[in-house]
Amino acid sequence: MLLLIVRRKKISKGWTYVVLTCIFELLWIYGFNAAESLFHFILIALIIIADFYFLEKACESIQTGTVYAIFSAIGTICTALMDTLIFNIEFSFAKGFFIALLIVGVISLKLAENETQKEKE
Repeated sequence: MLLLIVRRKKISKGWTYVVLTCIFELLWIYGFNAAESLFHFILIALIIIADFYFLEKACESIQTGTVYAIFSAIGTICTALMDTLIFNIEFSFAKGFFIALLIVGVISLKLAENETQKEKE
């Protein structure tokens, strides 16, 4: 029972790192569009370093494939939304369809990971 509690805390910490890496990814993507000086690019480089640190920490307690799928999917989805909402780039039906497909894929991947963990226990 104690091992299960410790394992759940480790997984929760891993998911915290996934959230942080997704946030930092969006920050540096936005930064590349808004950067105007050398200081901005240095700041972006520091954000990228922090982003990959959080990505590495997430992979310590969650399967790398799952972390990368979520990292990529959230980055893609939020970048497309950022383009539309902040940079006024047109949002098409095709773009919406493929974003929805990504969301379904990420949810399916997480469900598959849960099934694998149940089989191990």
